[in-house]
Amino acid sequence: MTVTTALAAQNMPPHEPAARRALIDIGVGALLIGAAPVLVRFSDSAPAASAFWRLALAAPFALLPVLAGSGAPIRRHGAATTTVWCLALLTGVFFATDLLLFHTAIGMTSVANSTVIVNAAPVLLPLLVWLLDRRRPGLAAMAALMLASGGVLVLAWEKLDGVTAAITGDLLAVGAGGAYAVYLWLVRRVRAVLSAGAVMAAGNAVGALCLGAAVLVEGVPFQPASWSGAAAILGLVLLGQVLGQGLIARGLGAAPADAASALLLLPPVATAALAWIALGETLSLLQAGGALMVLLAVFMAARRPSGHI
Repeated sequence: MTVTTALAAQNMPPHEPAARRALIDIGVGALLIGAAPVLVRFSDSAPAASAFWRLALAAPFALLPVLAGSGAPIRRHGAATTTVWCLALLTGVFFATDLLLFHTAIGMTSVANSTVIVNAAPVLLPLLVWLLDRRRPGLAAMAALMLASGGVLVLAWEKLDGVTAAITGDLLAVGAGGAYAVYLWLVRRVRAVLSAGAVMAAGNAVGALCLGAAVLVEGVPFQPASWSGAAAILGLVLLGQVLGQGLIARGLGAAPADAASALLLLPPVATAALAWIALGETLSLLQAGGALMVLLAVFMAARRPSGHI
């Protein structure tokens, strides 16, 4: 998952040393996140199990800033009501839903297709804001939504001749993107009161519990089937959740907004390249066109000024 809509970048000139370091952090982090979907395919685990370990093993890292006291968990003292904490815990439910559907989709459709579709989630956020906050989106946001919808349709077009596992996987990826959009909306609501560390810690902990329950309900084993599968899960946690997201979070505070938005389109591109190298997956010309439509829509969404959704 990317953090495109979490852009809090400063308009610092890109030639400044701090901005250059921030852009390097974001670029490296985005490339590391791009490896995550390919590692899911190599994990030798059920989707619920690989998603569980992805959050459970990363949860201690999310707790470190809170435990170390590097930042207060509450930004506005006295404002953290029961409702706010409930919404913070609910972020974990939707994050878990996103990962479960996404990991399932990766096993049913191409890695590139599922990743591009899920990364369209930020484009759905203005629609949620319209429905839940009664704030009508602007023309640019609606144009991005229509462009992304067209891109997803083009990605799945070659599979529409029947109900196949691949088209089911694409639909699951759409569901994962929707769950992630709700997660982003919830994060936006609670971040006005809670710190980023508190929100991430709550989301990871609750998400891991939800995915653990899903593993038990499905009756699938928690452990990977092989040592190579265990190594893939460890790489998924360290590269995708810890280093990838961590580097992006560190870079967003100092990077120029436009350049950061462009770099955050790298994960699906990196995923497609790695899937081609490691799995022999290729995109047809039509699918490549659909992917470009989705990426352009995400870029349009990321360039919206803060507060003008």
